[in-house]
Amino acid sequence: MRDEKKPVKNATCFFILRKSKRSTPGIQSVFRGLKCKSDAEIGQKRGGVKCTEKGLTLIELLVVVSVILVLTVLAYPNLLSRISYYRLNGAVNMVVSDCQLARIKSISNAADYRIDFDTANNRYDLVREGTPDVTEQDDVPLPRGIIFGTYATQDTNNDGTAPPGDGVGFFPNPNNSAEFQPNASAKNGAIYLQIDQNLYPGNQRTLAITVANTGRVRTRHWNSSTSRWD
Repeated sequence: MRDEKKPVKNATCFFILRKSKRSTPGIQSVFRGLKCKSDAEIGQKRGGVKCTEKGLTLIELLVVVSVILVLTVLAYPNLLSRISYYRLNGAVNMVVSDCQLARIKSISNAADYRIDFDTANNRYDLVREGTPDVTEQDDVPLPRGIIFGTYATQDTNNDGTAPPGDGVGFFPNPNNSAEFQPNASAKNGAIYLQIDQNLYPGNQRTLAITVANTGRVRTRHWNSSTSRWD
């Protein structure tokens, strides 16, 4: 079998040099110079490593970092607003779920249940009434940045009455407890939640959870443009 010869780099220059073996030494040196010049132009060494590749300069890197910082600063307020919005909705969903849980437990266990709201510490307990009372969920905290209270100018009845100062009010005998009975009825009242201005300044979004005498639990939205609860 005939051995195949490996391809020779710079075949053109090699062919010319081979044809010029019997030429004068001056001509050979000229072609050798042309070969070296060609290698330098394409930016290669004998190992095949390119020498013409470039990276980022320090100035270019600083420009990229500066652009990223500017975009981050511009997006930061909108990001905070979004975070506070989702946390408020999450807090409302959590309280609604626990109110519905208390109602279901009251019916299924034939016992009175209540939720005691600690408005000073933004927590609440789920309690089964009896002798003695049994706390089934203790010190459930509101999400960070969400507190009891409201920026609304009237309560959820939309009759001009001011909302409770601490954010929770149930009737009759106003107190900070939502009560549920085995016959599916409940104490009428509302729980108001708002965004903490100390953590999210400028965001005055507020929501409310209402509990009807029939035991129905609803979420209400404060419409600042109409100054009414929807």
